[in-house]
Amino acid sequence: MKYQNLLKPLLSYGLALFLLMYGLSAYAQQPTVWKGLYHDNAMQKQAKPASKVSSDLLVLKKEYDSFTTTRGAAKTGPFKPSNKSAQIHQGYVTIHAAAEGNTQTLLAELQAAGMINGAAFGNLVSGKMPVGRLDKLSGLKSLRFARAAYSTANIGETTSQGDVAQRSDVARSKYNVSGKGVKIGIISDSYNSLSGAKEGVESGDLPGEGNPDGDTTEVEVLEDMPALTGTDEGRGMAEIIHDVAPGASLAFHTADGGQANYALGILALQEDSCDLIVDDIIYLDEPLFQDGIIAQAVDYVSSKGVGYFCSAGNYGRDSYEAEFAPSDSTYIYGQAHSFANGDQLQNITVPRFSTVRIVFQWSDPFYSVSGGDGAQSDLDIYLMDSLGLNVLAHSFESNEGNDPFEYIEFTNYGFQTTFNLLIEKYSGPAPAKIKYIVFGGAITEHQTNSPTIFGHHNAENAIAVGAAFWFFTPEYGYNPPIVEEYSSAGGVSTLFDTQGNPINQIRQKPAFTAPDGGNTTFFGQFISFIGDFDEYPNFFGTSASAPHATAVAALMMEASNYTLSKAQIVQTLQSTSLDMDDPLMPEFQEGYDYRTGSGFIQTDAAVAAVFKGQQVLSFTLVNADNGKDLLEIEEGTEINLALLPTTNLNIRANTNGKVGSVVFEFDGNLITENTPPYALGGDSHTVRPLKYKPLVPPLMPGDYTLSATPYSLARGEGKAGANLSIYFTVIEQISVVSFTLVNADNAQDIYEIEDGAEINLDELPTTNLNIRANTDNKRTGSVIFDFYRPDVMDVITATENRWPFALGGDFNNGGKKYRVLEPALSPGEYLLLATPYSGSGGTGSEGVGLLVEFEVTGSNYVVARKAIAKENGSDAGLQVFPNPVANKFTLKLNRTSEPVDVNLYNPKGQLVRSFRESGLPEKQVDMTDLPAGLYMLKVQGNGRSQTLKIVKQ
Repeated sequence: MKYQNLLKPLLSYGLALFLLMYGLSAYAQQPTVWKGLYHDNAMQKQAKPASKVSSDLLVLKKEYDSFTTTRGAAKTGPFKPSNKSAQIHQGYVTIHAAAEGNTQTLLAELQAAGMINGAAFGNLVSGKMPVGRLDKLSGLKSLRFARAAYSTANIGETTSQGDVAQRSDVARSKYNVSGKGVKIGIISDSYNSLSGAKEGVESGDLPGEGNPDGDTTEVEVLEDMPALTGTDEGRGMAEIIHDVAPGASLAFHTADGGQANYALGILALQEDSCDLIVDDIIYLDEPLFQDGIIAQAVDYVSSKGVGYFCSAGNYGRDSYEAEFAPSDSTYIYGQAHSFANGDQLQNITVPRFSTVRIVFQWSDPFYSVSGGDGAQSDLDIYLMDSLGLNVLAHSFESNEGNDPFEYIEFTNYGFQTTFNLLIEKYSGPAPAKIKYIVFGGAITEHQTNSPTIFGHHNAENAIAVGAAFWFFTPEYGYNPPIVEEYSSAGGVSTLFDTQGNPINQIRQKPAFTAPDGGNTTFFGQFISFIGDFDEYPNFFGTSASAPHATAVAALMMEASNYTLSKAQIVQTLQSTSLDMDDPLMPEFQEGYDYRTGSGFIQTDAAVAAVFKGQQVLSFTLVNADNGKDLLEIEEGTEINLALLPTTNLNIRANTNGKVGSVVFEFDGNLITENTPPYALGGDSHTVRPLKYKPLVPPLMPGDYTLSATPYSLARGEGKAGANLSIYFTVIEQISVVSFTLVNADNAQDIYEIEDGAEINLDELPTTNLNIRANTDNKRTGSVIFDFYRPDVMDVITATENRWPFALGGDFNNGGKKYRVLEPALSPGEYLLLATPYSGSGGTGSEGVGLLVEFEVTGSNYVVARKAIAKENGSDAGLQVFPNPVANKFTLKLNRTSEPVDVNLYNPKGQLVRSFRESGLPEKQVDMTDLPAGLYMLKVQGNGRSQTLKIVKQ
């Protein structure tokens, strides 16, 4: 019993002070306590100390008292509490206080007790209390309970690479939008606490007086943190927004000061005419299963038409969620939760010299949200060593009637990295659901991989944004994009409404994913990898992706002429996004998933979907001789002059209705057309019927870039609309497109000969045959045939200078058009290549040839192949290996008494290798520099010859 009497006070108020003598790190840590000491029912029955003030605040007060006492005897420097996460500055700590009755009455009492920057919202008051007067809180009649406020961020001269990744640079250029006329409110820790905003303005990375790009509207700062107390993450977010939407106006309000001040800041930005708001801060005591006061503020401004964007969070699926499973025993104070098969401990890892924070809640309503009875159960959470013997950190506040919330924090200064979590039910019914989220550690046992988007980021009208590193997006070579490992997953159940009534909703969070990891001038971390060797820090986290997406919404609002609703913004961004995968799912999740939302946003597609201004829709190639349209010219179009009916051409820009003028940029020249049909080469618009002028100079083979921008007024003046810019290629090239087997008796086509075809002579109406090469242009000058016949074991070359380009020749007398192919086709395997030329006799420019392999069969036309082969000397024992060939093949000829000539022909019949050898048996032939295709190898010597096909891969 003496151990129990000793442990009881240590587990209540004075525990952390006791530990200071051991040099342990985090507040609320405990000395070594043996597991066996807790297996005593008397210990279970001990009541928790009744206090309105949380243990973390009480520990803070004791440490402060010790500090001031020591300071009286000797100068010891500034106050450095063991609690590293509480918001403490100049002797004040930010708290959250729930009212017992009227919230304004509580605010007045807290202010009388010394609170500054106090704010009330709903049932909660937040503000900064003097640490030395925290003991006064217990005597306030209107106070239900108070706890420390904990928050976390989801963390010009340079431009974020995310601007390119999400194609907002394309949207600005194409649609001439900048976010002008849209005001964006930013909520984060601070904006200019570090006094660097002026430099950002002067470098062009922020708007304000002195911006070199003319964006001189100052950022409106409604409330900021004191000097040197913040990180200015909000300014980093502002730089991202200014990169993407440089014309948008910006405002800022700090998230510092607790939940009530946060909620009021949201309302203040809406009242300051912000069209969009984005935040990246969340308070860790916001409810998991209910909408707290910040979430209610989000929904309120959304009902006023504000689009509210927020970071999804940087916690991946580092969450455990389950029904409370009572075990058969007590571990410390109460009934332990069984993680699996009676296992009361769950392994987690905490790297050395890092801090883990754990938020633990269960399925009861928050008193601080809905009043009433508050939590029905009292649960506690403990962090223990790897053996489960020593309690290193704990949270066991009195929860019944208050909030179902516990929080522990631990900094690992030791050598071990494996620890255990213990959850116990001290009193009340077993909750249907328990859940904790880990910040800074990893769950390594009994994982449930549960969602982590919570608090106001899970509010019904919050637009939560996931993150993908810009380097792993399509614009940088990765398609589909890859979600950041830490980007939080959605799917947390909302189990109570704001009045505490049971509901069951699962909201689709995140909405979509945007880039992170881009440059700012000052905020982020320095990284060096292929693709980013610059001198600027990179801003990672959903804190960076959320402002990217918010700025895109500003571009969309301007593009729609400010007619878009919040719902339309979200719907458009989702419908135009690029599908992504949740890597923790076993298969690719097509469509929406709770890790990436609807996918990676595509700004140009989203802006295009809502654009209401003047725009060039397309380009049309026109026949200037008769004014008829020939074809649409799109990105990457190849215009083949040889296929067109004329060389007198023009290009028309097609707009969405009449515009004031269209300015073309083509081949380095600017051309303005003030009247329809907006033709690049000009037109006789005063003459009817309309006549187009031919382009001067005419289109010639080459690569071209064409851009056209519409303007509201003539001569390229007024407001610019959406331009269209394309790249296209002009060629002049004819092609052989097919072969046709022809009946030479009546000039009737029999059928097309395709690659791999079989021609059965028994099934044909005649043995008088010919083969025609069909080109795509009747102006073809000539066609050269290369025809490999097995009966002669050679390649026969023939040239035809006029249509119909028949292999066997043609003539016009008495209605007969085709000559008969001689010698006639006989069974065997054939190769046929036809190459077109612009001039006669194979002169002029060479076109695209066609090569086919076909087989001729027929029982009535049996040919003794062996006899043919023997006549041509194939019994010479010619061998080629390997075949097909990658780079080199070996030629082997058994009989080598006489010199042999070796010739290798390409598919066009051109000689590409030739040599004479004697004294073989083996010769290696190198084809490394030759393109892939079918080659003919011909070996001649001693009156014999043999031909083999070689396939180069």
